[in-house]
Amino acid sequence: GETHSPTKPPTITNDGDLRLVGPYELGDTTYEGLVEVYYNGEWGTVCDDVYGSDNIIATGQVMCRQLGYGTVVDFDYSSESAATGQIWLDDLACSGSESRIDECGHNGWGSHNCGHHEDIAIRCTDSLGPAPTSAPTLRPTN
Repeated sequence: GETHSPTKPPTITNDGDLRLVGPYELGDTTYEGLVEVYYNGEWGTVCDDVYGSDNIIATGQVMCRQLGYGTVVDFDYSSESAATGQIWLDDLACSGSESRIDECGHNGWGSHNCGHHEDIAIRCTDSLGPAPTSAPTLRPTN
């Protein structure tokens, strides 16, 4: 007969769940990569039309918090993104206190004026490590 090794129960993926896809030009650790958000049965990317450095920091912080990591230390847009398919979120407006990215203001699912060269990538600290004392590196220029 077959032997069954114990397996974890299947992970239920809910609308608004995030994952980081890598390796990416920021590096190849667990805590960084291209941000993808799940909606309506499909993973898609998040556009970098996030205006103002405070909003950028807040948006990155919410993303890292939702993923269970530490503080955001890098927020970039992926000119090299190999992503295809949906761009789910654009014009994110986060205060930084949200626990999930879908609690932030946005244009509506799938409503955007973006290309995949504007996909957001982030780097977070490991949640076990101390928070960095310096502000995150902010690279988007648009």
